[in-house]
Amino acid sequence: MRIAKGTTRIALIGKRYTLKIPKVYGKTLLDDIKVFSRKGRFTTVAKLHRLTLEGVKSNLWEFYGSLRLGEIVVPTRFSFFGIFNIQDSASPIIGFSYDEFALILKEIKSAIVIAEGTEHTIFSQKNYGFHEGKIKLIDCGNKNLIQILMRSRESFRKALDTIQQLRIQSSGD
Repeated sequence: MRIAKGTTRIALIGKRYTLKIPKVYGKTLLDDIKVFSRKGRFTTVAKLHRLTLEGVKSNLWEFYGSLRLGEIVVPTRFSFFGIFNIQDSASPIIGFSYDEFALILKEIKSAIVIAEGTEHTIFSQKNYGFHEGKIKLIDCGNKNLIQILMRSRESFRKALDTIQQLRIQSSGD
């Protein structure tokens, strides 16, 4: 099992499934849970942390995107109100050279219009993986990104297929 940390979520990546949960920050719902000890003093036993709203929203958007975008994203199988998502796992895409990845970015930029706030997802190699024999987007927990991909689904799929062909050709040389 691997652990990957994103901006708003943490992913626990297994062989078949990935569990995505919102990050928990240092802010607390209650500063301390105190119990009265035998010695007549209060003792802190735990702190309750709150889930970040952004991580919950990312999970909910990713589930929605999975339902709407089909073959261009790794499917999210289940979401428990955004508190956790269960997604299929994908094999990481590794080993692209700088020049190969530059071609990938060029292909993607020609396929879709990139909106502000979506660049870190679209242009990061770690956000793509092999799933059921195709390159797919692993992370799509962003409302703007989902809207862009819904408008550009076919051209994005073609870009991903072109990238996959480039990879096959370069590994065959």
